[in-house]
Amino acid sequence: MKYTCWFSDTDAADPALVGGKGANLSRLVTGGFPVPPGYCVTADAYRYLLNVTGLNPIIMAMAEGIDFTNPLEISDRAARIRELIEQQPIPTEIAAEILENYFNLGREMEYRHLEATAVAVRSSATAEDLPSASFAGQQDTFLNVRGSIALLQHVRRCWSSLWSERALIYRHRQGFDHQRVFAAVVVQAMINPQVSGVLFTTNPLNGRHSETVINASWGLGEAIVSGIVTPDTLVVDKQEGCVIRQEIAVKDRRIVYASFAGAVEEDVPQEKCRQSALSPRQAAHLTALASRIEQHFAAPQDIEWALEDDRWYILQARPITTLDKGERISDREGTYSRAMFVEIFPDGLTPSFLSVINPLLANMLRAAFREMGFAKQPLLDPVNEFLNQPYLNVNYIEEVLRDMDPQLRKHLSARFSNIFSEEVEGQSLSLSQIKMVARLLRFTRRFRRDFPALLAAYHGEISRIEDLQLEELSDGELLANVRHICYEGAGPLLNNDFLLIVASGVYRTLLARLLRPAFGEDAEDMINHLLCGVSGNVIMDTNNLIWDLAQTARSEPQVTRTILETDPAEIIQELKKLPQSAKFLAQLDQLLEECGHRESRFDICYPTWGEDPSPVLAFVRGYLEVEGAEAPALREKALVAQREAMTREVRAKLEKSLSGRFILLPLFRILLNQAQWLVRERDTMHYEWTRLFPVVRRVLLEIGLRWQRLNLIDQPDDIFFLTLTEQEAIAHMPKPCLDLIRERKAAYLANVSGPWPEFIVDGCAKDSRPGKLPVVASALNGNGKSSNALAGIAGSPGHAAGPARIILGPQDFHMLKPGEILVAQMTNPTWTPLFAIAGGIVTEVGGVLSHGAIVAREYGIPAVLSANGVTGFLNNGDMITVDGHRGLVIRAPRTQSHETTQTSQTSAVHPD
Repeated sequence: MKYTCWFSDTDAADPALVGGKGANLSRLVTGGFPVPPGYCVTADAYRYLLNVTGLNPIIMAMAEGIDFTNPLEISDRAARIRELIEQQPIPTEIAAEILENYFNLGREMEYRHLEATAVAVRSSATAEDLPSASFAGQQDTFLNVRGSIALLQHVRRCWSSLWSERALIYRHRQGFDHQRVFAAVVVQAMINPQVSGVLFTTNPLNGRHSETVINASWGLGEAIVSGIVTPDTLVVDKQEGCVIRQEIAVKDRRIVYASFAGAVEEDVPQEKCRQSALSPRQAAHLTALASRIEQHFAAPQDIEWALEDDRWYILQARPITTLDKGERISDREGTYSRAMFVEIFPDGLTPSFLSVINPLLANMLRAAFREMGFAKQPLLDPVNEFLNQPYLNVNYIEEVLRDMDPQLRKHLSARFSNIFSEEVEGQSLSLSQIKMVARLLRFTRRFRRDFPALLAAYHGEISRIEDLQLEELSDGELLANVRHICYEGAGPLLNNDFLLIVASGVYRTLLARLLRPAFGEDAEDMINHLLCGVSGNVIMDTNNLIWDLAQTARSEPQVTRTILETDPAEIIQELKKLPQSAKFLAQLDQLLEECGHRESRFDICYPTWGEDPSPVLAFVRGYLEVEGAEAPALREKALVAQREAMTREVRAKLEKSLSGRFILLPLFRILLNQAQWLVRERDTMHYEWTRLFPVVRRVLLEIGLRWQRLNLIDQPDDIFFLTLTEQEAIAHMPKPCLDLIRERKAAYLANVSGPWPEFIVDGCAKDSRPGKLPVVASALNGNGKSSNALAGIAGSPGHAAGPARIILGPQDFHMLKPGEILVAQMTNPTWTPLFAIAGGIVTEVGGVLSHGAIVAREYGIPAVLSANGVTGFLNNGDMITVDGHRGLVIRAPRTQSHETTQTSQTSAVHPD
């Protein structure tokens, strides 16, 4: 039996002997890559310990009898098994080899006192006949272990971590036999990096092998794992070595080695918090090194790396097992992205609605790029349809930008493909970008001037369609009116929507650049406060009307009881029987007169509030269940006061210098005024989109009723499963289309709830996870997340703590209770009445410009967006803290595990 072997030994390449981690390190060393030196304590040593002590049958009996439906039993058995292993002294012959190698490692690292040699002690699990099962993330790693006694102690802890709760559950779920899984241990010299992180040699978001994704942060990579910091994310083109996209995070904390043992958390100097942890040159160098590693292993790799004194070290490499191979769903070539449309279209769309909305979106994009100075338009469709969803044609964006500098082109392509993402700051602007920004500033001034007239013309067209006597018009005439109201009526207004969002991002960026020299890292939070409490937001005004309606109901106990105890679909009829409900019903009628075009779901196949007020009554019921909550209007008033106080503070600081008084302060006033207007009208555009719904729906249902009588379709709403062009053809030459509609309905039902892939590349679905580029730290748990925190984007400032409530759609709205944290894949204006009672907001998609962030700031509640996978990370009732300053979601521990209570105070531990 072989108890230890160095990374350079031939035997160390055998994963059955040293585990997947140890074998990969050995292959890196023999390949000539820069790996901190070290050795492995083999699985033979672990097996020998169990056999010589007689523990093996005892442990197996305890493991095989676990009831995996009982969390308390799993925890108890895991703790007892671990205690059995950790209490056993390591056999003398094994301990002697471990310590001899430890002292030799100290000599190689030139430690003056060998007992002070600092090492990482890492678990490296293996399985007989299952060499591919590395069990990544299921066992422990201990950092900065010093001295022979501590080393032996932590080797035993690595062995015992094979029996942690998470490892037991993992093997049970994967169907692995406990008797065929063993523990090796990696003992590796410590380095003291200034920067560290993770690199994927294939972009896990879109499956592109031509790109790497790098996470980087100050100090040890454990800061990323523990969730105390959101790392920088850089996407690098392998061939050109240029940074295509980067998201520079506020890295205000880091983990470093303690003086004697273990690791400590400390503040990052203020001047480095917003500084990129890697320069473009360093990112290119690291990418080149990673590409060589990928070639060496002949497969995409997940690589842990560190940078110490300008020297690169590879701490770990393993194959990427989570890449989406992609399901083929189309023969269409090219790259398509759903990122821009996730928030707008959370559900599958009917063919009728898609046939109208896709050309509107395409015209909007063409108009936007012309306005930004790109007169030459490619002969490509900007938007295409897959799985009952619109997808942006990324190739169209790239063709529009083709004449720009390659690095800038790739950066802007990523930016325009997801306009809700955070803008990259801190980089110098090129001449072409400056020209584009100038055009956007001119657009904002001009559109602000023209907006009232555009809105009035649009409302006039809506009124004209509403006044039509439908029964007097032919099918063809009715459909001509539908086409006219959509493209000539709504088109001129909606063509500005994309530009409004892009301009909002530009003004935020300019404000940040202006304020950061004076306010440092507080500038971003200040901007969020400066853009709160902007009166005139139509979505907020609607929510306030619903709140006031609930207070009217509350003033009449019988009305309150009826609303709380009656099915929403029957509330109106029951209230009409009550004399006390007259005021409430009149107020409801007035609300529906103003806002009856609002949608329950974003498609014309669904009735609007005016047709079915059940969603409004459900929100009223929710508000009635809230006792003593502050009215949204009062919250808004408080936010206005905060905003005005913040504005005075900024002005006072800028006025202290001549340049501030005569240059910066006037510029600040202009930028702030325009940014606040854009924030308000961002929601107005969505509100106006939905004015189309009731008028178009009314016309199409009239035609559907006629066609049902002619036996062309089964029922009137079947017309929503025909495109506008098909409807026009049938109006010209009637023919039955029952089979086509049945086929369309089946496809729609299969796709209505997703999930939809984020990207479709050459007809294949790629990576269905929504949101921003993921934190790809390979040291995370087996489920890809740290044990107690998840990082996202800070969308609205503040902190809130409370139980999580996962809301997957309007059908779950009634489940949210006052003070709970609303956790969702996304939100849109339909959801925002919930914000009045939520303690905080967490979503899987979105950014500072998305609707959820805007409304959360208006309500003064913290929000974290783009927290990828949060609906799977949390369970209903989990106690969480939403940190709207740092963009973190922190989950309180569900149970106090054995490894937490037994961790040495002189070492740092994390699941690895």
